[in-house]
Amino acid sequence: MANGRSKMSQNQVEILQDDQPLNPYTEIQILPDHTDLIKFLLQISENKFLSVSDDNTGIIWDIITCLKCSMLVGHTRPITCATLVEPTSDDRPPGAEVPPSSPFLLTGSSDKTIRLWSTETGTCLRVISEHNATTKAILSFPKSGLFCTGGQELFLWNSQRQLLHQVSQESEAGNSDCPLADIKHMLAIPDDRFIVAAGCALEVYAIDTQIGQLGVTSYQLRRVKKLAPQHREAVMCLTSVSDSYFASASLDGTVKVWNTRTLGTSRQLNHIKDYERNGFPWCVRHMLPLDKNHLCVTIGSGLAIFDIISGDCLWKQLKAHYSKITFVSVVYDGKFLATCSEDGMVRLWGVDTRLKVAEEGDYSGEEFSLHKFDSIVQASRQSKETRRLFRREESRPPILCLQGECVAHSGAVQMVLDFREEGMVSCGADGLVILWKDGVTESNKRNDVIREMLHARSGLF
Repeated sequence: MANGRSKMSQNQVEILQDDQPLNPYTEIQILPDHTDLIKFLLQISENKFLSVSDDNTGIIWDIITCLKCSMLVGHTRPITCATLVEPTSDDRPPGAEVPPSSPFLLTGSSDKTIRLWSTETGTCLRVISEHNATTKAILSFPKSGLFCTGGQELFLWNSQRQLLHQVSQESEAGNSDCPLADIKHMLAIPDDRFIVAAGCALEVYAIDTQIGQLGVTSYQLRRVKKLAPQHREAVMCLTSVSDSYFASASLDGTVKVWNTRTLGTSRQLNHIKDYERNGFPWCVRHMLPLDKNHLCVTIGSGLAIFDIISGDCLWKQLKAHYSKITFVSVVYDGKFLATCSEDGMVRLWGVDTRLKVAEEGDYSGEEFSLHKFDSIVQASRQSKETRRLFRREESRPPILCLQGECVAHSGAVQMVLDFREEGMVSCGADGLVILWKDGVTESNKRNDVIREMLHARSGLF
C-alpha cells in the first residue's frame, strides 16, 4: 500500500484509508445563500465568480473575503446559461467619457428573457425579450461585440443588444431516433464560425459581414455545413482542443474529434459498440483539453486521458467514483485533476509517485523513485514511453492515482472552479457553494496578520 491507498484494480473504486497527506484542501467555507440546486459557476475575474441556482437568482462572490458581493434578482424562472460580454461605447453611463472597464454578465432563462447585468453592482441594466423563447445557450464574440443565443431557434444580437438575425432549425426527415431538439451547446472555432449542438446533430454556422451604401455594417447568420456522421445519441458537451481540432461527446460515450479546417472527423475515441440506452452508463458529461494533443474525458463514473493525434488511451480509471462524474478540472496550480460526481464527492487525482521512465529503456522491477510532478500533461506524455517498457497492461504503473477527497456536499457536485493559491470552489444539488482552502496557506496568512498587528501595537509604546 502506497500513501495509504488500498490496492485495487481499475474496475473497483479506489478508497483512501489515511489522513490524506497529499490533499492540501483542509479548510472549508460554506456559503448557504441559495435555496435550490446550483447549476453552474462562472469565473468573472481573478477573485470573483458567479453561482447560478434554480432559485431564479445568481450570486457574485469574492473568493478572498468569502463574502457575497451582489445578488442578481429579476428572472422569474431558473437561469439556464450565462456568459461575460465586454462593454461597448453604447454602455457608457451618462456624462462618462469612457465605457465601464469591467465586463457585463448576460444570463438566459426559461422565463423567455435575456438580462444584462453589471458585475460591479449586480444591477440589471437591460431586459431582452424580443425572441420570446427559452434561452439554453449563449455564445459571445468579443472582437465584434456580437453574441448568439440558442434554444428552439438561433438568434444573433449586436453590441446594442438588438436582434439582427434569426435562424430556424432544419428537421431531419425520416430520422425518428433523433428528432428536432433544442440548441443546448455552442462553441466558437476559427474564421468567425461556430458549432451548434442540438440533439444528435452538429451544425457549423458563420457570421457574414456586409457593408451597405452608407457604410452601415450589417451581420447575418449563414449555415455552413451539417457535420457527418452525427452522434447516435444527444450531444452532451463540446470543447475546443486547439485551433485545429474540437471535440464533441454524447450520451452513448462516443467522443468525436473534428478538424476545424476540413470540418471532418479526425478521430473517434471511446466508441462503444454495444452501448446501453438504459441509464447510459458510459455517458460523457464533460471533457477537458490538457494541451493541444491530450484530452481528459469523463466516461460514466470513470475517467480517461486520450492522445487525439494517435487515438491512444493513455490512462483510464473505469471506476473513479461511485456515481457518474459531472465535471473535471485542473486545480491547485496544475497539480491535480479534480473530478466532481453525483456521489457528492470531489476527488483529487495526481501523478503516481511510482511513475518513472527507466533508463536505457529497461525496467529493473524495482520500486519506482519519486517522480517530480511538473504537470499532468507531462505524465500523459511520459506514458508513451511507459507503454513500451511494460508489455502487459496489468504491469504498467498508472499515470494518475487518487490523492485526496473533498467531502462536504450532501448531493451531486455540479462543478468546480480553480482560483490557484486562493483555493477551489464547488457547487452542488444541495444548494451550497463551498470554498476549499489550503490549510497551510491560510494558517500562514493568519500568522502574518497577527504579526502585523503585534508590530503595529509595539510601535505605539
